[in-house]
Amino acid sequence: MSRLEKLKRRLSEAPHKIRFDELARVLHDLGYAEVRSRGSHHLFRPVGPGPSVLIVKPHAGRSFCAEVDVRRVVALLEQQESSNEKE
Repeated sequence: MSRLEKLKRRLSEAPHKIRFDELARVLHDLGYAEVRSRGSHHLFRPVGPGPSVLIVKPHAGRSFCAEVDVRRVVALLEQQESSNEKE
Protein backbone atom coordinates (compact mmCIF):
# COMPACT_ATOMS: atom_id res chain seq x y z
CA MET A 1 0.00 0.00 0.00
CA SER A 2 1.45 3.37 -1.00
CA ARG A 3 1.85 6.35 1.28
CA LEU A 4 -0.99 8.18 -0.45
CA GLU A 5 -3.36 5.21 -0.10
CA LYS A 6 -2.58 5.04 3.63
CA LEU A 7 -3.27 8.75 3.94
CA LYS A 8 -6.60 8.42 2.13
CA ARG A 9 -7.60 5.61 4.50
CA ARG A 10 -6.59 7.71 7.50
CA LEU A 11 -8.83 10.57 6.33
CA SER A 12 -11.96 8.58 7.12
CA GLU A 13 -10.56 6.79 10.17
CA ALA A 14 -9.20 9.83 12.04
CA PRO A 15 -10.53 13.07 10.50
CA HIS A 16 -9.56 15.06 13.59
CA LYS A 17 -5.83 14.31 13.13
CA ILE A 18 -5.15 15.45 9.56
CA ARG A 19 -2.69 18.25 8.85
CA PHE A 20 -3.19 20.84 6.11
CA ASP A 21 -0.29 19.62 3.95
CA GLU A 22 -1.69 16.07 4.02
CA LEU A 23 -5.13 17.28 2.97
CA ALA A 24 -3.60 19.40 0.18
CA ARG A 25 -1.62 16.37 -1.05
CA VAL A 26 -4.82 14.32 -1.36
CA LEU A 27 -6.58 17.14 -3.20
CA HIS A 28 -3.68 17.43 -5.65
CA ASP A 29 -3.91 13.67 -6.23
CA LEU A 30 -7.62 14.07 -7.00
CA GLY A 31 -6.75 16.59 -9.72
CA TYR A 32 -7.32 19.79 -7.76
CA ALA A 33 -5.03 22.82 -7.90
CA GLU A 34 -4.78 25.62 -5.38
CA VAL A 35 -6.00 28.71 -7.21
CA ARG A 36 -6.25 31.26 -4.42
CA SER A 37 -5.03 31.83 -0.92
CA ARG A 38 -6.28 34.70 1.23
CA GLY A 39 -4.84 34.46 4.68
CA SER A 40 -5.64 31.04 6.04
CA HIS A 41 -8.35 30.29 3.45
CA HIS A 42 -7.12 28.18 0.52
CA LEU A 43 -9.35 27.55 -2.49
CA PHE A 44 -8.82 24.41 -4.58
CA ARG A 45 -10.46 23.92 -7.98
CA PRO A 46 -10.45 20.82 -10.15
CA VAL A 47 -8.65 20.84 -13.48
CA GLY A 48 -11.85 19.65 -15.18
CA PRO A 49 -15.47 20.12 -14.17
CA GLY A 50 -16.38 19.71 -10.52
CA PRO A 51 -16.98 21.56 -7.28
CA SER A 52 -14.43 23.88 -5.69
CA VAL A 53 -13.20 23.16 -2.16
CA LEU A 54 -12.31 25.77 0.44
CA ILE A 55 -9.93 24.55 3.15
CA VAL A 56 -9.00 26.63 6.18
CA LYS A 57 -5.37 26.23 7.18
CA PRO A 58 -5.10 25.90 10.97
CA HIS A 59 -3.35 28.65 12.90
CA ALA A 60 -3.08 30.07 16.43
CA GLY A 61 -1.69 26.95 18.04
CA ARG A 62 -3.83 24.43 16.17
CA SER A 63 -2.03 21.69 14.29
CA PHE A 64 -4.88 19.89 12.57
CA CYS A 65 -7.54 20.85 10.02
CA ALA A 66 -11.18 21.15 10.98
CA GLU A 67 -13.14 17.90 10.68
CA VAL A 68 -15.65 19.61 8.39
CA ASP A 69 -12.93 20.29 5.82
CA VAL A 70 -11.62 16.73 6.05
CA ARG A 71 -15.12 15.28 5.64
CA ARG A 72 -15.59 17.39 2.48
CA VAL A 73 -12.49 15.81 0.96
CA VAL A 74 -13.65 12.33 2.05
CA ALA A 75 -16.96 12.98 0.27
CA LEU A 76 -15.04 13.95 -2.89
CA LEU A 77 -13.00 10.73 -2.63
CA GLU A 78 -16.17 8.65 -2.30
CA GLN A 79 -17.77 10.49 -5.22
CA GLN A 80 -14.73 9.87 -7.41
CA GLU A 81 -14.61 6.17 -6.46
CA SER A 82 -18.30 5.72 -7.24
CA SER A 83 -17.92 7.42 -10.63
CA ASN A 84 -14.90 5.21 -11.40
CA GLU A 85 -16.97 2.09 -10.58
CA LYS A 86 -19.75 3.19 -12.96
CA GLU A 87 -17.30 3.44 -15.86
